[in-house]
Amino acid sequence: MSFPNLQRGTAFKIAMGDGATPTEAFTLLCIATTKSFKRTIDTEDHMEVDATNPDNIPANVSVAKGQAWELSISGRTDYVRYAVLQGWLDGAPHNVKLTLSGTGANGGGTYTGGVVLKELDLTSSDGGTVAFSATLKGQGAIPTFVAAA
Repeated sequence: MSFPNLQRGTAFKIAMGDGATPTEAFTLLCIATTKSFKRTIDTEDHMEVDATNPDNIPANVSVAKGQAWELSISGRTDYVRYAVLQGWLDGAPHNVKLTLSGTGANGGGTYTGGVVLKELDLTSSDGGTVAFSATLKGQGAIPTFVAAA
């Protein structure tokens, strides 16, 4: 038998850059317990007639016109760590590093790129734990994956 090598949620990490140059340090955003890394290709779609058989039903043709990426995160709030994230709500790009744990041979590696914090929500319900959610819009091309050693 052969089964997939499923990964624990902790094997997908998001770290925030400190903006330092020439060497930027990245700190794990450990309060983000739910994470999503979404990559998209924007298309312009048209229904086109078959030039050979114009009586056929037209078919969709998609033309790629752009690419985009974003991160959605949420979790429970530690106010000290939340304050760092809140500091990013300034409209400026900030760097993040996404890590897939493991060796390159096992699919591990990193994506690094700039994001703008687009949305930040803080919630609590019925006296329960304070939670947050955020959306970070990627800047520039979809980051290139760099396999781990």
